[in-house]
Amino acid sequence: MNTPMDRARLVTWIATGKAREAREGAGWTRERVAETCGVTLRTVYRWENEARVPRGAATERYYALLDRWINGPGMLTAEKGAER
Repeated sequence: MNTPMDRARLVTWIATGKAREAREGAGWTRERVAETCGVTLRTVYRWENEARVPRGAATERYYALLDRWINGPGMLTAEKGAER
């Protein structure tokens, strides 16, 4: 998450329920997200229920997953290239 825009996008995805919907649509369990992001299952549950906002290294991994699920596999790379 290189920009405040990325952080704002992540918070919006969480607040609107889009994060959970994207995970479910991708066929991923909370357990798999937790393992991939290096956090506990409880942390992912809290993210999806707005009790916590991701931070640290886990934020980057979670954002990348959501961006791929919501915007498609090429969008993250395309957006980063456009910012340069």
